[in-house]
Amino acid sequence: MKNRTVTRSSMFSRPWLSVLGISRAGYRLPALPLAVLGASLLSGMQALPSKVGAAELPVPGAIVELFTSHGCSSCPPADKLLGELIREYPELVALEYHVDYWDTLVHGRAGAFKDPFSDPEYTLRQQSYNTRKLGGRTGVYTPQMIINGEYAAIGSQARFIDHALKNATARPKQLDVQLQEGVLRLGVEGEVARDTVLSLITFDIETTTEIDAGENKGLTQVNHHVVRSVEELRAISVGEGGSVWEVTPTLGAGQGCALLLQSRYPGTVEAAANCPRSLWKES
Repeated sequence: MKNRTVTRSSMFSRPWLSVLGISRAGYRLPALPLAVLGASLLSGMQALPSKVGAAELPVPGAIVELFTSHGCSSCPPADKLLGELIREYPELVALEYHVDYWDTLVHGRAGAFKDPFSDPEYTLRQQSYNTRKLGGRTGVYTPQMIINGEYAAIGSQARFIDHALKNATARPKQLDVQLQEGVLRLGVEGEVARDTVLSLITFDIETTTEIDAGENKGLTQVNHHVVRSVEELRAISVGEGGSVWEVTPTLGAGQGCALLLQSRYPGTVEAAANCPRSLWKES
C-alpha cells in the first residue's frame, strides 16, 4: 500500500511575478516573466492516449519534471497527470518540484497558502531551464512540465507530453546502477564534462495535503514524487574511460529516489534513472 503523508499548513507569504534567482553559489539569473494565469486558461485536462499499465519508454532514462504549486488553481490536473504517467511508464523518472512564487499571493478572504513543499531552489531550477532554448511552450509558469530537459509543455496537456516522450532523442549516456548491501555504485562510460554533476534526488512517493487557504482553499490534494532534497554526489573515479560514484541513500518512510546526470543551472540531461525499487520505503 502506498504511503500517504497528510500535511496541514496555512502559513503566509506572497509571490507571483518576477523572481531574480540567485543560487547559493551566487550565480545570478535574469528575471523572467511568470505566465501563471495564461497557463490556467490553456490547461484543460486530457487523458493519456495510451493504456495505463506497464508501457515501455521509447527512450531509456526518460525524465519528466513538473513545476507546480498548491497555490495554483490550474495545477491539480497536472499533478494528477504526473501520477498517471508514473503508472503508465514504471521506468520513467518523474519528479515534482514545488515552486515558491505562489506562496504569498493573497486571494481575497481565502488569504494566502504557503505550499509546505515549496523551495526557492526549485524556482531557480525552473528559471534556469528557461534561459535555454527549449522546444514547446517556454517561459516560467505553473503548471509546467519539462521533458528530457529539452521540451516544455503546460503540465496538464497530456497529448503534447506523451508526444514529447515518444519522440525524445536518445540519452547520450547510460547510467549503470548497482546496489550492494545498501550502497549504490553508479557509473557512466566515456568522459564527463567538467560542469556535469550527478545528483541524488529524494522524493515523497505520494502525499496528501489539506489546503485551507488560498486559490485552492478546501481542496484535498494528492501529489506524486514530490522532491524533498537534491544532493550533489562526488565522483570517486573520473577519467576518459568513464566515471564512478558511490552513495548510501538515507530514505524516510514513504520515500523514493532518483539519479540525474546533468550539466549545471540546469543544462543538458546526460542520463537519468530511478534508484532500485528495493531501496524505496513504500508502505
